Amino acid sequence: MHSFKNKMIFISIFTIFFPLLTTLGALQMTGGVSSTVVFGALAGAIIAMGAAVFTTEKLFASSSKINAAMEKLARGEQADTLKTSGDDYFFPIASSLNQMIIQNAVFKREIEAAAGSMANGDFNFSVNLNELAGFYRASLEKIADAAKKVGEPVAAINAILDKVSKGDITNERITIDARGAFAALKTNTNSLLATIDNLLNEVKVVCIATIFEGKLDKRANVSLFQGRWARLAAGINDIVNTFVKPLTLSSDYITSISNGTIPSKITEEYKGDFNILKNSFNVCINNLQAMIKEVNDLTHAAADGNLKKRGNSEKFEGAYREIIGGINQTLDSVINPISKMNEHLVLLSKGEISGKIEDECKGDFCELKDSLNKLITTLDNLLNEVKVVCIATIFEGHIDKRANVSLFQGRWAKLASGINDLINAFANPLKMSANYITQIGSGKIPPVISEEYKGDFNIIKDSFNSCINNLNNLTVEVEALTHAATDGKLKVRGNADKFAGVYKEIIEEINSTLDAIVNPLNVAADYVAKISKGEVSEKITAEYKGDFNDIKNNLNSLINTVDTMLNEIKTICIAVIFEGKLDKRTGASQFSGRWAKLASGINDIVNSLVNPLKVSSSYLQQISQGEIPAKITEEYKGDFNEIKNSINTCLDTLTTLIITDGGAALQAAADKDLTARVKKTYSGLYDRMKGNINSLIENLEDMFKQIAANSENVSSSSNQISKGAQALAQGASEQASALEEVSSSLHQMNSMAKQNAANAKEGQNLTTSARSSTERGVDSMKKMSVAINQIKDSSNNTAKILKTIDEIAFQTNLLALNAAVEAARAGDAGKGFAVVADEVRNLAMRSAEAAKNTARMIEESVKYANNGVSINEEVMKNLDEINGQVKKVNEFMSEISAASEQQSEGINQINTAVAQMNQVTQQNAAYSEESASASQELTYQAEQMKNMILQFKLSSVKTNVLSGGFDVHSGPAFNKRPVQPAPHKKKDFKEFEQAQPSLKGGDSDPKKVIPFDEDSQVLQEF
Repeated sequence: MHSFKNKMIFISIFTIFFPLLTTLGALQMTGGVSSTVVFGALAGAIIAMGAAVFTTEKLFASSSKINAAMEKLARGEQADTLKTSGDDYFFPIASSLNQMIIQNAVFKREIEAAAGSMANGDFNFSVNLNELAGFYRASLEKIADAAKKVGEPVAAINAILDKVSKGDITNERITIDARGAFAALKTNTNSLLATIDNLLNEVKVVCIATIFEGKLDKRANVSLFQGRWARLAAGINDIVNTFVKPLTLSSDYITSISNGTIPSKITEEYKGDFNILKNSFNVCINNLQAMIKEVNDLTHAAADGNLKKRGNSEKFEGAYREIIGGINQTLDSVINPISKMNEHLVLLSKGEISGKIEDECKGDFCELKDSLNKLITTLDNLLNEVKVVCIATIFEGHIDKRANVSLFQGRWAKLASGINDLINAFANPLKMSANYITQIGSGKIPPVISEEYKGDFNIIKDSFNSCINNLNNLTVEVEALTHAATDGKLKVRGNADKFAGVYKEIIEEINSTLDAIVNPLNVAADYVAKISKGEVSEKITAEYKGDFNDIKNNLNSLINTVDTMLNEIKTICIAVIFEGKLDKRTGASQFSGRWAKLASGINDIVNSLVNPLKVSSSYLQQISQGEIPAKITEEYKGDFNEIKNSINTCLDTLTTLIITDGGAALQAAADKDLTARVKKTYSGLYDRMKGNINSLIENLEDMFKQIAANSENVSSSSNQISKGAQALAQGASEQASALEEVSSSLHQMNSMAKQNAANAKEGQNLTTSARSSTERGVDSMKKMSVAINQIKDSSNNTAKILKTIDEIAFQTNLLALNAAVEAARAGDAGKGFAVVADEVRNLAMRSAEAAKNTARMIEESVKYANNGVSINEEVMKNLDEINGQVKKVNEFMSEISAASEQQSEGINQINTAVAQMNQVTQQNAAYSEESASASQELTYQAEQMKNMILQFKLSSVKTNVLSGGFDVHSGPAFNKRPVQPAPHKKKDFKEFEQAQPSLKGGDSDPKKVIPFDEDSQVLQEF
């Protein structure tokens, strides 16, 4: 562009000056014109040349700026607005281009802001449409509407999932209208909510059935769920089974025991607390079997007459030991009287009768014999009754069986009744115990025993009541845990400190069981809550067993899947948004199930957005490369169809403007026909472009007309240019001499400035040293002030001590006076003591005087110390002021040093500028001489310019220059002789000839001097 501009300027100068100088030279040599006319023609030619150069320079300066801005826009870069004025030839084009640049910058800014908001998850952003118009405004509105449509389902789903993460599982569902992938996401989310709701309902039904209704066979309906949810429901059933099976077995065993049947030991394998419960049952069965065997042995011993046989209570512990001990006591209480009776019977059988017994069985002895016989009979009946009762109670378990008291009389009746009462004493507590154990075994806790018992039975009653209280407290504690679990308070635990023994262990084991269940659930809930909030944590590394390990593995699998999905989405976002790689997609093969569908759905969304963008990009790329592609024929829907229609409309407009209408006008202008115009109707920027093209052609036509009109004045100005050039050369020489003197003076000023800078630096160093000294002086004065204050404090303390000494001396004086008085009372015996008292009084007076003198000296010392403190403070204040002044001096010296350096640098720059001015002045002198020589060529160049302009088709010409030639050349001599270039003198035009080698040898053919083929091609391209 610069080469073309320079050639156009040179063509203008050459076509004006060369023929003019040639013609004037020929006329002057023949005497046709005078020197005044020649110089006048040269002056006019030079003025015309200046106007042409100025016009051409402005034209190409404006066009180069416009071209640079359009090249930036074509490359997709943001161009700066053009600075133009109303008198610029390209003002309309530049104004239109500035509007396009501003619209493009605003559109880019709003698009970047919208992309940033969407990248941050904000789809409800607002855009500024006030600065945009046309398709920029429409495109930005569509982008904002599309973002809001995307944000609505995302916000609705996020609100629901936020409630779910907080445990708020309701019947609320996502009801907003959604399409495509959002419709699938809406359906999947609602399905997930329904599944969670069903699972919670199933768990609630199982809890109510088992906890409140005691229906231990109730289970969750696994068939309502699928996949992992089905496994979760099955896991809940397995947990319930784990608790229910041991409870059912325990209930069966307790029922058997309460029915008098001792079951066999439990042989199934259990773990943990259930194994402890199994072992406890087996120990209970062993104890019951051993106790029954012990009772059977006692029964057989009694049947064999071995009444000394007793149960071994040492084999047992606790209540079982008490039962065997009670049986032994019962046997002792029954068998001892029998033994005594047996002894009496033995005596009776031997004839040994206590009291008055006669050998012969007469009288009362017969009655006694009869009585003994009756006794034997009574005893036999009594034993039979007892036997019947024992068989019924011991072997048959009929504890309601009693002796028939009506068979006996008197004491024997009372004895039989006593046996019945004895059995009742055992049977009633046993019945009560059996009843209570049966209720406890069936899951019912009876009220405490309120009947009165004595002895061991009262102990048994108290034990039962303690057991009932413990069971009640245990039930209350378990119910509290159950209600807390039902209310979702999984951190609540039983208070084991309320209990002791087995009950404490039960509560502790329940707490351990809850911890084993709740801790993994809390971990799972925490991870699910984080996932619902978009936080992907590290995998769970804690160790779990059984179903909890399955839950852990499932959560880790979910975390891995979500993390992989997020990484895939992040990769796509980075590739598409930041790297512009529109072919990037998620690896759907990495996922399965709904996750694979989600990945495929994301790919489908990206494809639906990218494919139209690729088509648009391809079309815009072809348009930016100067190609107008065919219309888009593929089928699109919605906004993409509107984009397609907009692109096709744009293609139609570009085809018409660039090829058939605007292109034809520009082609005609390239073919040198400046009368053609863009005629069809357009809108918006295209209408501006139409006006700009027409204005460009009209301006070119006006420019050529103006050049043609101004070429007449070139010849008359060449002479004035020559004179001015000579005067300029002389003035340049004088200016060069003056500049040399200025340069010498600047060298001296530079040396002085450098010396000032060095002195300023030295002064700065001295002030820095002085500042350090003053700062050290300030520190020393501070230390001195501290020392003086310490001296002052010490003097004050000493003054206090002296006051104490003065008081001691005063008291001593009083004591001495008292001693003198006492010595005087003592008479001769107290004379020696009086002398001592007098000496003590004198010593006290001297001590008081010395204390006063010392106090006066210390007061003066304190006064001097106070003066020293004041003086020290003044010195410190003065040093601070000196330090501040030194600091300011240091700053001033720094500023002086910096200013001196800047002054030196400025003088160097001025010196360099003066040297450059000197060089430029000398060059101007040389160029002035060359201009004086070149002005002779202007005439011929003016003629050539006229011939070149005649090649263009113009609408009208208001001057006779193009049709009749120059008025100053009219006459026979001009018409008869051909135009010849003026002869060149090498000594006058040496430098000019070196710069323009085509002029050597007197070649007068303008096509050889300046080839026009390349220029014509450049003009046509322009």
